[in-house]
Amino acid sequence: MQLSHPPRDLPASLFRLETPRLTAIFWGTIALFTAAFFSTPYLPLIDYQQHVALAALLRRLANPAAPEHALYDVNLITYNGGFHVLVAALGFVLPVEQAGRIIMATFPTLFGLAALALVRETQRPRWYALLALPITYSRGMAWGFANWNLTYPIAILTFTWWLRYIKGEKKMLPRLLVASFFCAYGHVLAMLMLCFCLGVTQLSRLRELGARPNERLQALIATPLPIMPGIVWCLFVYRYQTSSSFSNWAESFIEGLDDPLWFKLRHVLTMSVGNLTNGADNLFLAIALLLAAVLLSADSAEPMLPHGPAALDLRAVRWLALGFLGCYLVIPKVFVATWFVYERFPPVAVLFLVGSLPLRLFALRRALRFTASGLALFSGLITWHAWAWMGEAHDASAIIDDIPAGHRLMGVVYDNETAKIGRGVFVHLPALYQIRRPGEIAYTFTKFESMIVHYRPGKAPPPPPPSLAVEWNAANYDPHAPWAQAYDRTLVHAPASTDEPTTLVFRDLAPLVRPLARRGRFWLYDTSRLAMASPLLSTPPAVP
Repeated sequence: MQLSHPPRDLPASLFRLETPRLTAIFWGTIALFTAAFFSTPYLPLIDYQQHVALAALLRRLANPAAPEHALYDVNLITYNGGFHVLVAALGFVLPVEQAGRIIMATFPTLFGLAALALVRETQRPRWYALLALPITYSRGMAWGFANWNLTYPIAILTFTWWLRYIKGEKKMLPRLLVASFFCAYGHVLAMLMLCFCLGVTQLSRLRELGARPNERLQALIATPLPIMPGIVWCLFVYRYQTSSSFSNWAESFIEGLDDPLWFKLRHVLTMSVGNLTNGADNLFLAIALLLAAVLLSADSAEPMLPHGPAALDLRAVRWLALGFLGCYLVIPKVFVATWFVYERFPPVAVLFLVGSLPLRLFALRRALRFTASGLALFSGLITWHAWAWMGEAHDASAIIDDIPAGHRLMGVVYDNETAKIGRGVFVHLPALYQIRRPGEIAYTFTKFESMIVHYRPGKAPPPPPPSLAVEWNAANYDPHAPWAQAYDRTLVHAPASTDEPTTLVFRDLAPLVRPLARRGRFWLYDTSRLAMASPLLSTPPAVP
């Protein structure tokens, strides 16, 4: 059975599936995922708020007269700043908060294009790309890894352009040079992923690289040349940052921390998606993987095997599907002083999986297409619905608007989850304050070595110790501690069982604080008088 592929010189072929109906379903699903980003006043992406706060600082620091210059330095020599630069640039036209939404909302389209590009290069049916869409709202997206999520689909697209380049499409070279630098500036892990893709591809076709060892060696040496701008930039940044005066690899003390292999295997769905409290995203991904398993294990032979370069591409993509599954299994949770690394790889593995599935069961292709189409549409629909009605988003946004500019804000969060989303979505709510107006926050990403904005030496207010992160565990909040008394505003998300949380939070120092605003379970307090507590009053009660 011959597969029909549009000519390469037609740009529209990048967006089409086999039929107009399948094309409409594919892009309709992408539209639902994209609409989710504009369905709520508070995006349920945990770290995302911190990344947009950095972009807001970067935008303000573009003004030479901005008072932020007294507190912050800009570090443009980074390999984790693409999202921040794009948002700050768009912030000259729009409010930074809206600029962040628009930039981040490009992710579903980039993810879909990456899926289509892979099935196109391996001459797989286009509708296979539908099987990847249930993992669009992945665990990595829910964590709000803004730079990673924006960059890794572009790294996969760059890989497909490299495949076309080595097959003779020399016009891909300028695209590769620019895209590799974007990957390197966007996120160093995405650049490492791109290098991994090229290396695995060449190893998978080592015999075809030449008849003699020296020919193969020359081909291997030439492999990274089209992406050298990205490689050189990463090496330069590493050298610069490890020798700079600002040296804070915040999580290096737990480097290598990991979950056991049995945990990763047992919880593979939860570590891939698992964001919705009703478990629907787990179910839809499980069905998509079941369809992939049927295609992998059916008895009927593949009706048409590609020949020549397409066959080599198919072999490489199959190796990469296994390779990124291996990355999920063997790479630790904390890697290169970065949290939650292995959880980023399931969407990548799924993309390469759909690009490598056999051509089987074509007698049942209508049923399979119908099922894949339904899975895609419903995955987009449930994500949009969960974000639009997640609960407390309007209260969270409104309480931030109750805080004037110029304050120091600490967040104390007793309950991070919402009615629809089982993630710690309110952990970094105080960062929204820094996005909307000038001010300082207790927990900030300016502490990380790779970020684009840092506090000037000696200017940062005292943060809570890492082991007492009150954003994750409100029980660690101690109103007697100097780091708590350094903040004149404290934002509390109270437990559902508490009508008035003042005594619960501030204990014996409750008389010194003053409630300023309440929005549902969110309370804002004036805590400026905590620092005025007498030594007797500010001494915690003795533990018997």
